[in-house]
Amino acid sequence: MINKLKNKGMNMNARKFTGYTFLLVLLLAFFANSFAASFTDNHNDNSISGWTSTLTRTWSESNGKMRPADGAATGIIVNNNTVAANGTLEVTMTSDQWNGQQGGVILRYASNTSYYFVAVKPGNQWDNSIKFCENSLDANSGVTVASNIPSLGTTFTLKIEMSGSLFKFYIDGTLRGQITDASIVNGKIGYGSNSSWNSYVAFDNITWTESGVSQFTLTTAASGSGTVAVSPVSSTGKYDSGTVVTLTATPASGNTFSSWSGSLTGSVNPSTLLMNSNKTVTAAFTAISTYTITYNGNGNTAGTAPVDANNYAAGASATVLPAGTLAKTGYTFARWNTAANGSGTNYTAGSTLTMAAANVTLYAVWTLVPTFTVTYNGNGNTGGTAPADVNQYIAGSAVTVLGAGTLAKTGYTFARWNTAANGSGTNYAAGSTLTMATANVTLYAVWTLIPTFTVTYNGNGNTGGTAPADANQYITGSAVTVLGAGTLAKAGNTFAGWNTTANGSGTSYAPGSILTMANANDTLYAVWTSMPTYTVTYNGNGNTSGIAPVDANSYIAGTPATVLGAGTLARSGYSFAGWNSSIDGNGTNYAPGAIVTIQSDTTLYAVWTASTPNSEKLAITGKLFGTNGAALNDTVDVTVSLYDTATNGTVRYAETFFAANSKSVSVEHGYFVVRLGEGTIITGVNLQTILSTYGNLWVEIKIGSDVMPRTPLTSAAYSLSN
Repeated sequence: MINKLKNKGMNMNARKFTGYTFLLVLLLAFFANSFAASFTDNHNDNSISGWTSTLTRTWSESNGKMRPADGAATGIIVNNNTVAANGTLEVTMTSDQWNGQQGGVILRYASNTSYYFVAVKPGNQWDNSIKFCENSLDANSGVTVASNIPSLGTTFTLKIEMSGSLFKFYIDGTLRGQITDASIVNGKIGYGSNSSWNSYVAFDNITWTESGVSQFTLTTAASGSGTVAVSPVSSTGKYDSGTVVTLTATPASGNTFSSWSGSLTGSVNPSTLLMNSNKTVTAAFTAISTYTITYNGNGNTAGTAPVDANNYAAGASATVLPAGTLAKTGYTFARWNTAANGSGTNYTAGSTLTMAAANVTLYAVWTLVPTFTVTYNGNGNTGGTAPADVNQYIAGSAVTVLGAGTLAKTGYTFARWNTAANGSGTNYAAGSTLTMATANVTLYAVWTLIPTFTVTYNGNGNTGGTAPADANQYITGSAVTVLGAGTLAKAGNTFAGWNTTANGSGTSYAPGSILTMANANDTLYAVWTSMPTYTVTYNGNGNTSGIAPVDANSYIAGTPATVLGAGTLARSGYSFAGWNSSIDGNGTNYAPGAIVTIQSDTTLYAVWTASTPNSEKLAITGKLFGTNGAALNDTVDVTVSLYDTATNGTVRYAETFFAANSKSVSVEHGYFVVRLGEGTIITGVNLQTILSTYGNLWVEIKIGSDVMPRTPLTSAAYSLSN
């Protein structure tokens, strides 16, 4: 066993065998490289001689253990004298603080980007596992290969057996997990640590015993044009026994992979191969046959057939080319065909042709260009000749439609042309464009009957006379002189003109005005204006019984009305003396049977004459207006008081006319009359005595709760009457 090999040499006894020392060293080296090499370090010399640290964290030996220095950094330290490929590694390790979670062993280290890291993540703080990481010190990136490992602070022995791509993991002699990985073939043994805090993992008694693994050679070859790729790649061409390699055949352009031969058969690509002996594999490639497409003008008179310079394998898709500059007089290019006579398969430009295992010739297919004519037909004309178009047109040409020329038909006007004699086809106006179809076209004249229309007059409710008649026929746009009312009459109405609707909501026309004839018959309806009517009303004017007569007639202005008699009217103490146009009797008097000419609504008031000549009464008249200035029509309670002075003074006589005593005063059209002596006396006894005793009296009238200003008894507003 080579103990503590750290570039310190071998401490051998050469005193008697000086001449053989070199030979012994060579033999030892020979056996170490040919069969197995061992390495151990108990870390008791407090020196890292023979070890090399990388990355940023430093390492040291103390108290018989190898430790990474404190600090938030990553680090790797490897032994310089190991090239570990296959063998057994044992190491005693302890994580004696919680933040030593990512300390572990480095395997097959080649560089800082090529190594395995076996990270120990003890329990208590972490997931209590061993992680197998590739090219990374981050345990979180690794694969869990063992779980439920000893807890934080526990010392245990980790053993790892490496055999080719197989790794087995033991803790204190018990197999806890295994993994297969062939990414890295060999490299150095060492330690690794990665932590963002101080890492207090300690390593002791590391031992590496190398063992041999059988290797076999893989030889590949290509028959034809192509290459063979092997994965994983071996720089020596040798693979550990049991390694499974993948072979991929890639044909060169214009070739295809056919099959495998030698140690691998069949045509599966890619394919796998187990390395359990030396192997030889050959990939066979076959050239792909290609074919061409040739275009033939097939009788063209101008231009050149297109050229496709591509070569196509059987089954390939080719896009068919257009005609290019090819032309043939009197023909249009239609398509391509695989036979010159067009009996083969047709292909349009831009379509896809699937290549057969032979060259293809595509022949141009030509279509004769037809021409067509346009013929005009008078379609029942009574004069003139239909126009003639001598041109020949190809389908799709734009044809300018001709006019009617000299064509004529009695009682009709030329309207347009139509593709059907009965007008059920397509219409074309003169000068419009007709797109030529693939057949001759005949255009038939369309004739429109010239219409005439009438004007009819309607009395619209007339009670007499006859509506005028217009026997003329008018064409659209004619000027029609509107007739007068003729003998038409309607009781109570005057003729006010004509209107196109019976309710007068249309267009109005006065007699003698002009109506422009539309394209339909017109009816004009008489417009009547109603004459206003008036009434005659009779008013009892203070009657105490009976009812005023009623005239139910309505009178138009200027109409005479016969004045009625008193009827049943009566007034206690009075006799009926006729009618007057004013309530106070100061208007026009009318005797029963007299004639009154009505100009407006008329009211005639009864005139009463006292039955006892010696009974004198004082009649006080006046006029009342409402708050809006309108004359009142109402019944009111009135109190009349006679004072001896204009202000203050003493009431010498007072009389009430209240509804409660059936003596209220009627106000009609604002006028009222109060006759003292007909009410209820509340002050004074004899009115005549009061009038003769006091030379000047002042009248105060109270209507309801409103008091009128006092007025001298001699005022025109009051009058004394019998």
